[in-house]
Amino acid sequence: MSIKILTTGGTIDGYADPEDHDPEYHSDIPGLIENGRVNFSYNIESVFAMDSRAIQDEDREKLWNACRNANEEKILITHGTDTMSETAQYLGRKKLEKTIVLVGAMIPASEDASDAAFNMGAAIMALSTQPHGVYVAMNGRLFDWDNVQKNKEQKIFEEKKND
Repeated sequence: MSIKILTTGGTIDGYADPEDHDPEYHSDIPGLIENGRVNFSYNIESVFAMDSRAIQDEDREKLWNACRNANEEKILITHGTDTMSETAQYLGRKKLEKTIVLVGAMIPASEDASDAAFNMGAAIMALSTQPHGVYVAMNGRLFDWDNVQKNKEQKIFEEKKND
């Protein structure tokens, strides 16, 4: 299996300030992948590095183009949790014939109590088992792009609730 990993910042990668756009930032994602003792090939590309609260549709279009132009059919996107659902919906509507999984964390990967490694493992498993489509892997669950939301009070992801 060969995976394209696209990073965008967010808590999983230590970005927690919507005003922080540090071009010299070095991602924690390579170390997180290496510590997982993975048995697949991967290529990491930083599309942008920012808190997800700052992500706009122009940024999502850059991400879409990175997905579309990737040679790999399996794409893992690290993303901040606040707007992960919106980005999944944006990409899902494009109906690209690839398997795309968005993943994030509530606590930065660099901190001891982080959920980053657990979520990353679930996302990679999803890439190896799911058909083409866009998914969100969080809190030990896998969600379809059009049926996921963040519950900010409970700090979990869940299926959308009918209003």
